Amino acid sequence: MNGLNGLNGGAPGLEEGKRISTPKARIVNRKRSVVGREEKIAREGNGKRSRVVEEDAYYLKMNTENLQALKAHLESVKLKEKELKQKKYKRKV
Repeated sequence: MNGLNGLNGGAPGLEEGKRISTPKARIVNRKRSVVGREEKIAREGNGKRSRVVEEDAYYLKMNTENLQALKAHLESVKLKEKELKQKKYKRKV
């Protein structure tokens, strides 16, 4: 049923069950000029470059330490599993 002149929640002239499509807005991105690697490095200051190198070294050190700790933990878990399997095997025999 049609709503009376758009009242009762219906749009005038539309049958029930028809859907009204709403247009969607497109996202427009600003086009950036392509900058080469050499030009990008030249634009950055020496201070920023050295800070980035220091940060990279710091994070590499932290990641290496974390990786070593994880490896040690994994080895201890493997040893515990091996001991448990041996105890379980001894109980069966």
